[in-house]
Amino acid sequence: MSSKSDRELAEQEAIPGEQAYNNEDTAHLNSSVKNFMTSGESDVTKLKAPVWINEGDSMISRNLSQVYTDHFLDIPLGSTPEERLLRAMRFFFSHFSVNLLTKKKPFNPITGEFFRGSYSPGENSPHKGRKIVSYSELINHRPIVIGFHMEDVPTEEGGQPTVQYYGAIEIQAGFSGMTIRVKVLGDCFIRLPQHNETYRFNLPLSVLRGLLVGKSFMDMNGETKFECLETGLSASINFKEKPWFFGQYRNISATVRNAKDKKIYKLDGNWGKSIDLENLETGEKVPNFFLRDVALEIPVTMAPVEEMEELESVRLWEPVVTPLRAGDNPAAERAKDALEHLQRVLLKEVDENRYTYEPILFAPGPEEEIKKSTAPTFVLRPDHASRVSRSWLPDMVKIASAAKK
Repeated sequence: MSSKSDRELAEQEAIPGEQAYNNEDTAHLNSSVKNFMTSGESDVTKLKAPVWINEGDSMISRNLSQVYTDHFLDIPLGSTPEERLLRAMRFFFSHFSVNLLTKKKPFNPITGEFFRGSYSPGENSPHKGRKIVSYSELINHRPIVIGFHMEDVPTEEGGQPTVQYYGAIEIQAGFSGMTIRVKVLGDCFIRLPQHNETYRFNLPLSVLRGLLVGKSFMDMNGETKFECLETGLSASINFKEKPWFFGQYRNISATVRNAKDKKIYKLDGNWGKSIDLENLETGEKVPNFFLRDVALEIPVTMAPVEEMEELESVRLWEPVVTPLRAGDNPAAERAKDALEHLQRVLLKEVDENRYTYEPILFAPGPEEEIKKSTAPTFVLRPDHASRVSRSWLPDMVKIASAAKK
């Protein structure tokens, strides 16, 4: 049934971010998937899929390629705890919508791969002149665990950030009918140091639909729960699954409750278009509380590729991405296989205790905070800037070359 639904969608609806493939590509992909599923394997990250199915970015960088900077910097400016929670939710919605036009899957990240970049609000932004920095890293390969951290740069020397977004998440992907469903384990956090407020929340289920019928697009399903650890405010967001015959993809409904568990706000709409807000105590309605606006999506600024470190995501995948975007899939496939072979060499060396590896940018969080669930299992290291030049690639090239002799 799900295949019919996806096919009907591909034929009848114009979905933002939808990608069409030719029949030959689709047949090739279906063959790869069939072989994978008959093998008894369930982890989609182990699927040997054709290289063209990749978008050309990595799982490490996808959610940080562009950011609604105004929504992020607006969070601590709310005058009440309730308003700050609502602003945190608005940033949460915007963070999904920037990936609305993502058409294909990202590369599975390589051990030690990391991403770093910055964002500067636009000329017409009330936050013009401010700066946001972000970091992410593959902390563990099996299962995939990614650490990430984003914060604004203090406006005064010696100052502290006003807003931080961070977490460490585990990725589990599998097939469900004709779709790929990506389950994300672990909590995310938005921290407002000046208000002493921390918002903890989980991520919904990501669904790649239509992949095996020739057209694909991203969707979200399931429930996300927000909780302010200090004020007791909470929110529940329902990412609705489209009914079989009617309705739309990407619809949501949400409620916000106070510390006494009384409903005080509700939200309804579509995270790919707009979301309305209603104050249940006063009856006041705010249309387009969140409105997807590409003009507000600020792309990341990164160093030139030639100045990046070896394990920096864009440089690491450049030998694959360059031929991929030129349409030379065989060359892209060879480059991807070579990189993944070096990773297998590394993992074998680590498993057999011949090589020691530790994450570059992230380290385990304070145990007492982890137990209180006020911090993720991994946090950005204070000395991360001095560690970025570390790379296992040269050592593994030597080991791999020696093994061939």
